This record gives sequence, structure tokens and C-alpha cells, in this order.
Amino acid sequence: MNFSFPFNALSAGHLAAVRPLTTLRVQIAGWLSPGAFWDLGLSVGLALLPWLYFWRLFAPNRADQMTVAEGDFTGGQFPLLLTVARSLHDGVAPLWNSYSSGGTPLLAHPQAGALYPLNPLTFAAMRGWGADSFLALEQQIPLHIALAAVFTYALGRVLIGSRVGSVVAAITFAYSGFLTSYPIPQLPILRSATWFPLEILAWWLALQRVSPAWAAVTGLAVGIAFLGGHPQTVFQQGVGLAVIAGAWSCLQMTTGRCFRVINVLTLGTLACAIAAGITAAQWLPTRELEQLSSRAEEGYNFRATGFSLWEIPMDLLAPSVLGGFPPYVGTFSPVLAALGFALNRSWLHAVMTPLAIAGLLLALGGQTFLYPALYTLLPGFDLFRNQERAIFLFTMAVALLAGAGAAAVLDQLGWRGRAGLRRFTRAIGMLLLLAIATGAALYVGHISAEVANRGFQRWRDVIHAFFFFVFVLGCAWALLLARLRMPSLGPALPALVVTLVIFDLFSVTADRQFVRRPVDSATHEPQVVQRLLGDIGPGKALERDILSGNHGLMYGIPAVNSTFPLRLARVDSARARLPEPRFLDLLNVTHLIVQREDPILRESGTAETLTDAGYVLFRRAGSPGPAYIVPDARRAASADEALETV
Repeated sequence: MNFSFPFNALSAGHLAAVRPLTTLRVQIAGWLSPGAFWDLGLSVGLALLPWLYFWRLFAPNRADQMTVAEGDFTGGQFPLLLTVARSLHDGVAPLWNSYSSGGTPLLAHPQAGALYPLNPLTFAAMRGWGADSFLALEQQIPLHIALAAVFTYALGRVLIGSRVGSVVAAITFAYSGFLTSYPIPQLPILRSATWFPLEILAWWLALQRVSPAWAAVTGLAVGIAFLGGHPQTVFQQGVGLAVIAGAWSCLQMTTGRCFRVINVLTLGTLACAIAAGITAAQWLPTRELEQLSSRAEEGYNFRATGFSLWEIPMDLLAPSVLGGFPPYVGTFSPVLAALGFALNRSWLHAVMTPLAIAGLLLALGGQTFLYPALYTLLPGFDLFRNQERAIFLFTMAVALLAGAGAAAVLDQLGWRGRAGLRRFTRAIGMLLLLAIATGAALYVGHISAEVANRGFQRWRDVIHAFFFFVFVLGCAWALLLARLRMPSLGPALPALVVTLVIFDLFSVTADRQFVRRPVDSATHEPQVVQRLLGDIGPGKALERDILSGNHGLMYGIPAVNSTFPLRLARVDSARARLPEPRFLDLLNVTHLIVQREDPILRESGTAETLTDAGYVLFRRAGSPGPAYIVPDARRAASADEALETV
């Protein structure tokens, strides 16, 4: 009897079963390798570091606590997200906001973030206007800084390779002047900007591997960023991805692989289609609201604002002098970025340098001819204002270039590398001497100001900011000199490099957007609110900048006030053109919160003076009510004619 065939068949089947098992063992071995544990440990460390950086938000001792300063966070983000949370807790879809401008779309407002995947974590803890809800929203700050750091680390591992270089890139981007300045009070910018390193990572892998799957991940990341609530940031991210695609295409053509450039359009179209599809429920109503808002009539001068030509270099060197932190990427990180150019220029420099230049030029807005040309020729550039926000493209590029520089200086250096490092260290030493001389001149001016008793405090602030720059520059010079002359210091150098980057950025950017106050004092309910809610019924309220514009949302007051930039133009037009009593009648305003000397108190009604700061709660007499039947009607040809008629 011949058993050869069954034996051969069994062998083939056995081998087929062994191959996937072997592949799985190889994968598991890779996951359990020392390198993988290093990556996991560093990622966990980067994820936990923001909770140390922002420790005063969550300090157990009430006297140590800080909260976000009064502004867009307290007057805009907190009331808006609390309104969404209140709707969800009541089992109502967050489609309409009854507490602002007499009623306005809620889902269509992008900053509400009703569809942002991470917001349910916050909504679950927001059940009122008290300290717990405020703290729950503040927790989004370290959460998104942590995500930005981890995403940048992953991006660095792909683009740079070095773990130390990736950590440097992650810390530089996550704790830069950009992410730790106005994106904190303007939380939608932070939520949207957080996903940029992940978008670059997925987009780069899509281009390199000609991978539709990674293009889909790119679209998913862009879509999540859009749902984060700041369309302008996402638009600028798209510009950044286009710049990266252009630089990558140029690299392919210089290496004779022109055929690969054709794939860019296909992959980009796929990514855009996925991003547009998963965000359609947000951007369609947002676009309609934008067209109906007062923003639709704004022109070039409104949108072209950006940094002045002198602001960027000043903010890069000594941001404390002027108070402008968004361009700041530290002192040591730019030194590392320049060192990378000196020691080991690579394709990474060819890709990130155009991104940095694009970020700088776009952030200048109408100060250069680039933005006017883009405003005229390309759709999208005419939709947004405050072009200085594009500086985050520069920040991202410098962070990766700094990581590449850190990897280069810590790598094994040949004789050419040592010669290059020696020349660079000498140049940094000369710059340090020049900075010390400049600082000495500033100190003489400081002494003169003290003697003359003129501008002493201002001089002291300038001295402090500039000498911190000199100190960090001196540390950088000493570190590079030690790399050259103290080989025994080699094992400690990575820790020293990362420590100096952290010291530099943390010293300048920490606590800039916060004030020292306990979280339970950040919000309170005035007495007038309690009286108003108990009496207003089906009416609406108007207040004269006493409850900070959007606080009707926070307390659940059906108000006609709003300081949000996206407001229905017809309401603003009626407010400006109609006599105030007629406007109040049309919106069924029955109650007003005013100061004692307000002219509205001369009208027919009842005034009640309350104890909190002398506010007056005024009940109007003869308000027409929320609805009434009219005996006759006449058709108006336009909204303007209708307004004139009433």
C-alpha cells in the first residue's frame, strides 16, 4: 500500500499551518523586544507628562489651584459645551440652542463639538455650571497635549528613527508656544491641531507605500480634527499636507521615480472623500450657518490679518518681552534643528524646510504677497481670518528638524561629523558672546532707568527674558562642547539633551493661560439668575454685559445676547436698525438685567434692585408674548423689506 501521497499531503498541510504560526511568533517577538518596550515606556511617559505640566489645575490643595483665565474658555467654550451636555443628559439631540441670540443652530456651530469623538468623555461629567463641570472641561487640555506628544513621537519614529530624536520632536511640538498659548482658551484649536502629527504620519506612509489603507487613515484623522471644532486649523493642515506631498513628489522626480507622483492625486482624493464623508453631518450645516451669518459679508481686510514682520523674530528669541508666544519653539530646539543641517542633511530636511517656510509666510497674512495671491486664486483662503494661526505648520516642522538634529549629534560621528560639530560649536560660542554683550548693554540701560526712575519695571522684564535666552544658549554651547571633548559623558548625553529641551520650554510656556484661583471660584450663580429663572416663564431675557455675553447658555436662560462670531446676520441687522423696544417686542424679551442708570428703566415695567453689585432686574410691561394671531398679512419681497415694514 502506497502512503506517499497522504504523507506528502499531510506535510503540506502541516507546513501551511506552521507558516502563519511562525509569522505570529515573529510578530509577538517583535512586540516583546526591548525596543518595543522602550517605545511603549516613552509613549506612556509622554502621555503622563502633561498631567505634571498642568498639575496646578488639579492640585489637591485649594490654595495651589489655578484655572483658565477669563476669556474665550470661560465665556465661550464652557457655556457652549455645557449646553450640548445638558441636551444629551435630557435625551434631546443637540440641534438647537435656545439660550443665545433668541435661538440659533447648535449642531451647526463647529465649536460646540457635538460630534467630536472625545467630547462624550467630557459631556458625561458636565451636569451643571459648577466646579466639577468646569474641571471636566479643563481636563481636555492635558488630554490633547498628551495625544499631540504621543502622535509626534510615533511620527518621529517613522521619519527620524531615533527614539531620543522622537522625544525631542514630541516635547518641542506639544509644549511649544503655539499649543500652550491661545489654543488653550480657544479649545477647538487645540482639539483640531492635536491630530496634525497623526495626519502627517498616515499621509507619509500612504505616499511611501502607495497605500489606500493609509490614505483612508489620513482622511479619518483629518475628519476627527474637523469635528474637533476649528475648520480653519483643519484647512491649514490640508495646506501643510499638500506642501509635504509637493516636496515628496520633487524627491521622487530627482531620484527618477516620476511614475510614483501620479499616485499622489489618487491617494489625496481618497483621503479627502473619506474626510468629507465622515464629517458631512457637521460641515454641511456649518457651511449653511456661515453663509447666513454676519461673517459672510466680511472682506479681505478682515481676513488678511497676521503677524507683523518684526513680531516673529522677537517672539522666537524673547517672547516674554512682547507677550507673543505662538511662534516660540524654545532656544535649544532651533539650535538642534540648525545642527541637523550642519551634520546630516537628509530627505527629511528637504520635506520639512518647505513646510516651515510655508507656515512662516502664511502666518504673516497680508504682510507679504503670498496670501493676497492665494486669497484671489484659490478657494478656501477667503473663508478665515487671523492668518497667524498657520504658525503651527512652522512649529511642527521645527520640532521634527530639532529631533533630527538631536539624533545626528548623538549618533556616531566620523571625522567629517566631528569637524562639522566643531565648526558649529564655535559658531554657537560666537553667538553666545554677542548675546552676552547685548545683555550687558541692556543691563546698563536697566541701571540708567532705575536711576532716572523711568520704565524700570519694563527694563527688568526685558532683562529677565533676554538673559534666560542667554542662559539656555550657554547650556546648549556647553552641551555641544562636552559632546566633543568628553567621550565618557556619552551615555548621559541623551538624558541631558531631553532635559534641556524640557527645561527651556517648560520655563517659558508653563501657566501662561492660567490665573491663581480655586476651581470652585471660577464660576458662580448670581442672585439675579435665581430670580430670573423663577420668573421668566415663556419669555426671553436681555442683559447689558453683566453675565458676560454667553452666560445665558451656562445658566439655562433663554437670552438674546451672544458674543459668538457665528451669529445669524438677520438678528444682528434687526438689532442695529430697529428701535430697541420694537426689537425686544419681536424677540419676546420680557426681562432685562441692567445697571441702575440704564435708560430702559424709563419704560413701563417693574424694576427690582438686587443685592449683587446693584444689578436691576426689569420686567417689561405689555410684552406681546411668544406668539399671537394677526388680523392681516402682507407679503414682503425681501428680508430688508420685511424689516422695514415691521
